[in-house]
Amino acid sequence: AMAFRGEEAAKLAAGEAAGMELGDVVNVNLAFFDVGVPNGKLPGGYQINVLADSAAAGFDIRVPPSVEENARVDAVIRGWVAGLDDAEAGITGLDDAEAGISVSFEFLERTDIPVKSEVDSEKSPWMAALARGAEKAGVGLVPRALPFSTDARFCREIGVESLGVSPIPRTKNLLHQYDEYIPV
Repeated sequence: AMAFRGEEAAKLAAGEAAGMELGDVVNVNLAFFDVGVPNGKLPGGYQINVLADSAAAGFDIRVPPSVEENARVDAVIRGWVAGLDDAEAGITGLDDAEAGISVSFEFLERTDIPVKSEVDSEKSPWMAALARGAEKAGVGLVPRALPFSTDARFCREIGVESLGVSPIPRTKNLLHQYDEYIPV
């Protein structure tokens, strides 16, 4: 997962000169990693020098709103799971059942949005009104379809065109990155 994250980051870095932004690549962040044998007496709550019988990792994966990207990410995730065989786990001479290896994944939350909201003010009355308001206020407007900066995805998922405004001009876009911050 972290190698895939690096590939997407490299794609973004290579494309920034051409105007590529964070919402143009898949964003992957390790949200949690849980492995160990619980023990309520020790600091951290886990036994020392005891091999755990299971492990869990949670990834926050933000996919740009296109069917093609979701299909590509699905294939990548299935490849991760298929690639975790007993040789990679350091177990040799046993099949997966004998070694007790079982790897699976589930989506705790998944949003498949087949289309993004229209951001061309010639085609959308909502975008036209937003553009007029921004122009009247003397504020520059940069239309973007970001898969991670708003809950508007829930509206789009049921067919309601949704636009959001993020009034943080001249601020580096660090949404959902490991070092996310807004200068005050």
